[in-house]
Amino acid sequence: MVIERRGRPKLEITECPRQFKRIYEHEDETIIWTFDLDITDRGPISVEIKYRNGSDTQKYWNAKRKAAKDERRIDRDRRKIESHKPSKKIKPKKK
Repeated sequence: MVIERRGRPKLEITECPRQFKRIYEHEDETIIWTFDLDITDRGPISVEIKYRNGSDTQKYWNAKRKAAKDERRIDRDRRKIESHKPSKKIKPKKK
């Protein structure tokens, strides 16, 4: 004989970790957020930023800014060319 249980199942309470890290990786940097819920629950207690391959230097950022500026210029010029309609020239009638 099988007894069927009815109603809401009992909730299992799992304990969440009080200290943890979140790691965000981008193309040129890694950001590590450290949380400690015993200290504060409003945000990370520390943030570490680790740059890759010398990407923290001013030379790198200047090159990246120049590349973005060139890309915007090329896109702007391409849109001008695509939107340009050749004008119809009126030819004078020959008599």
